[in-house]
Amino acid sequence: MNIDEIRKISLVEFLNQLGYQPTGRDSKGLWFYAPYRSERKPSFHVNPRRNL
Repeated sequence: MNIDEIRKISLVEFLNQLGYQPTGRDSKGLWFYAPYRSERKPSFHVNPRRNL
């Protein structure tokens, strides 16, 4: 797999496959709990429009 193939993977779909669901939505994207640590408030923001 090369970098161009990796860039085509949707980050939102990838997180969903790992079992991470968005906890909120705003005008720019989705909020997730960070997959690499436990936290009380979601701090991981994903803008699906930029991940095309």
